[in-house]
Order: sequence, then structure tokens, then C-alpha cells
Amino acid sequence: QMMIKGTATRSADVIARQIDNLGARLSVSSGYNSHYADAVCLAEDWPDILELLGDVTLNPSFTEDEWSKMRPRLLAGIDRVGDRWTGELAQHFRKAFYVDHPWSHTVMGRREVVEGLTVDDLKRFHLAHLGASKAVLAVFGDVDPDEVIRRAESVFGPMPSEPPRDWSPSSAAPPIAQIKQFQTKKPMAAAQIGFGPGATRQSPDYPGLRVLGNVLNDFPGGWLQQALRGSEGLAYAVWAYPYTGLAPGFFAIVFNTKPNTVSEALSRSIAVTARARSDLVDETTLVRAKAGVLTNEFFGKQSNADRAREAALAELYGMGLDEPKRFLERVGQIDAEQLRSIARKYLVNPVVVVMSHELLEEQALEDAVGTTAASHK
Repeated sequence: QMMIKGTATRSADVIARQIDNLGARLSVSSGYNSHYADAVCLAEDWPDILELLGDVTLNPSFTEDEWSKMRPRLLAGIDRVGDRWTGELAQHFRKAFYVDHPWSHTVMGRREVVEGLTVDDLKRFHLAHLGASKAVLAVFGDVDPDEVIRRAESVFGPMPSEPPRDWSPSSAAPPIAQIKQFQTKKPMAAAQIGFGPGATRQSPDYPGLRVLGNVLNDFPGGWLQQALRGSEGLAYAVWAYPYTGLAPGFFAIVFNTKPNTVSEALSRSIAVTARARSDLVDETTLVRAKAGVLTNEFFGKQSNADRAREAALAELYGMGLDEPKRFLERVGQIDAEQLRSIARKYLVNPVVVVMSHELLEEQALEDAVGTTAASHK
């Protein structure tokens, strides 16, 4: 976020005014797998925005004045992560599942690290990871491709070919089935179950995991939805989804409920995953689950910004520009046997994190999940 707060030739105010005058959008951010800058503008303004994008990418100034303004906002954001039950639960889960791996923290970072960062730290980190071989530029819209290439070569030509610091994603240690309990000040209870080790985004199993997520999660007919939100209404909200990236992720089940129904909800969730490993999905459910994946892909790629982001990440991850087409084809080819095989492969080693304002009986949690590795904090 500091990259757009000034460059060697532009102050933060100049950058903000230029973007505003063009009616454009420019942002810089980071995720678990990459950091990125993206922009949206009118077709006739793309040369100006491309030049600005190059400037904030290659020449950020990281001034002490701007950092003194930015750091308190970042720290406040870190402090607010736990304001919502989903954020608090996610923090506990990531630490339990990933332990010492970088993904054990949220993308907001750790307070003590951000608090201690200096502008020199930011400069060193930026330069250490800046290199054309680890970067992709994607431009979508009403533009002349040859002109885009010509200008891109001019704007980004000064970028080093290789980043000074070589980087490759590290894999976390395989998760150990366990239950961890945390007390919260929020008057509620919630749980997250993470199965793993999961797949990477490049894995040929990824389309099947997406379909499996829909089989469990589709409302109202998903297996998990029926088990937890059916006639008895054990849970208020329920999710099931695969989390992937450059490193192996996990398959998650998340729900919130009351303290006195956590054990029953956990037991039913585990039973649903056992069903996924043993039973073949009926054709109607399979067709609906696959259609849901395809629909989400279609509506998630409507804008030029969506398509540019997808293309850039596909290239960065080494999957190629035809990945969206291959993904759709793989989804269409999935059958019930393949889905059961994927469930058997990935719905293992449950790491269970329970959060409640009341301390729950450990034996009841162990009995619900079927593991004796329970601990509480």
C-alpha cells in the first residue's frame, strides 16, 4: 500500500490527483501467493495509466512522512481482524493448521512485525523481490496489442531481469489431526475443520475439489447444508470450500452455532465427509454442483479487470493462458467415481478449531470428531 504513496517523481497527492482526474482506479496489494498492482481506466487513457503503473512499481519512494501516516492504519486493521467471528476463528485456525508456515498468519501480517518496520525495511524488501522473470503484465481492453507491447517495453524496461532474492513457495508440515478450543468474548460458538494436506492451485484435482465443495455446500440441497441447517437448524451459517495456492492448502468446513450444539454439529460434519468418501454422488446432485462451479466462473470473469487478473495469475503460476478453458473442460469431465476418489484423498487429518464464550467439555468434542488429540486455551 505504500507503493502508491509517492515515487521518485510524484508525491502521494500528485498520484491521487492524476488517478482522480482520469476517473481511473489504481491499487497495490498483496495476498498469500503474490503481490500485485492493477488499474482500470478508459480505453483512451491506458498509456497514461500504464506509465503511472510502471512508476509506482519501479520507483516507490517509501518516505518516512507517508509511513508515519500509513502504519497506524495498518495496525488498526490488524487489531480489527478479530472484530468479526469469522476473522477471529480464521486467526486461530491458521495457527493451528499451519503452525510455523507463513500461511499461519493473515495477509494483514503480525502487529509486532508491522509496528517495527522502517522505510529502509520496505525499500529493501521491495528491491529484493523485484524482477521481470517473476512478474506478469496483463492488459485487457480496447487497445492495440503492438502498441501496448512497445510502451510496456519502454515503461518496464528498467526492471531487473531477475529478483535479487530467489523465492519459491514452501510447503507446510502435514497437519496432525487434533482439536483446539479457544474462548471468545463473543456470545456464540463457531468451528472450523480443515482437512489436509490439500491441493495446490495447479493440481489437476483442483476442479474436482471445487465441485466437491458445491456438493457439500450448495444451499439448500448441499449435504452439509442439509445436515446442519435442515429441519433442526443446528447452525446459523455454514461453508465448505477448498483453499488452494502455490503451496498445498486445505479443504474447510466452517459453521457457527450455540455452545450446547457444537458437538452435535461437529459430529454431523464429520459424518458428511465420511459419506463423501464412501458414497457415490447421485447424478442430479453432481450436475447441479458442476453447474454451480461453471456459473461462478462465468460471473466472476465479466470485466476486463477480472480477465486481466486471471490471465496474470495463470501465467505467474505457470498454468498458461488456456487454463480457464482447461478448467471448464475438467469440471465437465468429472464423474461420481472421481469425486469420491478426491474426497478419499483430501478429506483426511481433520484439524478442528472450536471457539466459544463457554468452555466446552473436551471429551464431547473428541467423541464428536473421533480423535483423542484435544487441547484447549
